[in-house]
Amino acid sequence: MIIDAYNHVWRPKPNAPELFMHEGLSPEHDNDYIVEAVRKFPTRLIGFMEVNPRDADAADTIRRYARAPGIKGLKLHPTMMGHPVSSHPLMDPIFKTCADTGLAVYGHCMHDFWTTPLQYEEMARTFPDVPLILGHMGILWSVAEAGMVAKR
Repeated sequence: MIIDAYNHVWRPKPNAPELFMHEGLSPEHDNDYIVEAVRKFPTRLIGFMEVNPRDADAADTIRRYARAPGIKGLKLHPTMMGHPVSSHPLMDPIFKTCADTGLAVYGHCMHDFWTTPLQYEEMARTFPDVPLILGHMGILWSVAEAGMVAKR
């Protein structure tokens, strides 16, 4: 089986900026549409919901969507949402909820100061039962660091 671990799906909104339609990024979470798409194509899609960890109801949203058929994980985009991935006060409730519900975490792991491989390693050490996917694996500048983190 070959899995392309990174695609976006969301219901296009009327008059949405064309940039978002072509670049594959949505400024909004459309978890209901993800559930709908996974229901429609259960053998082709593995659903990862998205929340903003800064939202007061983020953990409740994770618990609610974790019960939906085909939802296997949570996608984090710290750069787009403006938070460091290793902020324990912010991220511990998110990772704990993923641990409690059996969800994996897919996180953008780029070269900026909010999403380095070492920050994800901090969360992996704190929550060893949460499967973690380092999306983009540090891009060019942090690939060696991502390899070290994965090995450890």
